[in-house]
Amino acid sequence: MKACILICIHSLFLFSSPLIMAQEQQFKFINLPLQDDTHLEQGIEDLILEGYRPAGIDVLEGRFLSVLGQKEHADEGVNFALHFFSDLSKLNVEFSSYLKNGWTPADIAFFDEGVIVLFLQEDHDISSWRMAVLDGSNTADKQHNLVQLMEQMNEEGMLPFGLSYFDDQLLIGFSSPFRGKSDEILGHYVLDQYVNDGNQYVEEIQARLKAGFYISGLEVHDGEVLVGYSR
Repeated sequence: MKACILICIHSLFLFSSPLIMAQEQQFKFINLPLQDDTHLEQGIEDLILEGYRPAGIDVLEGRFLSVLGQKEHADEGVNFALHFFSDLSKLNVEFSSYLKNGWTPADIAFFDEGVIVLFLQEDHDISSWRMAVLDGSNTADKQHNLVQLMEQMNEEGMLPFGLSYFDDQLLIGFSSPFRGKSDEILGHYVLDQYVNDGNQYVEEIQARLKAGFYISGLEVHDGEVLVGYSR
């Protein structure tokens, strides 16, 4: 099965929590102080206790960690780890050590001071990982290149786990295998693009999750928010 890739543009305001809290949602954003390890860990633990599995992260203004949780894939037994990699030359070695210890990468966030990776402890045997650049100056170019990238990664037995900008390049993380057996082929990957100026995103993200997608990464960049989905 070939991958079905979509890039969609919607409207979103990341800090518009009143609308999110007004009704039961299948997802939730929280923003936590990046420099406070205690509150950072406690905030994610509280998110899990509310029934949300952490599924995406990004660093905002170098001061906050935005965490996107998904209700559908949540349970109180979720174990997570946040690791800050300050030396990019050691990223591959240190990242791979997490994989060897049974951790699954959920999302990755590059910022000025280094890289933060969200790991979850799941029943998957991850053997390798890599980051791939998604080129394209506009939505149409990105969509075309995304189709090619996903087909190439599928042929190599790799599936997406997160996304992040680095030096103005959009990177998508891949691991092999990710969810399920290594011979499973990704049927659909959707990269939704939301303009950070409104609340219309709520129903659109809800619809994605109700359609059986799971969140596969979060990125906030230059007035827009990207959310990756897979199923």
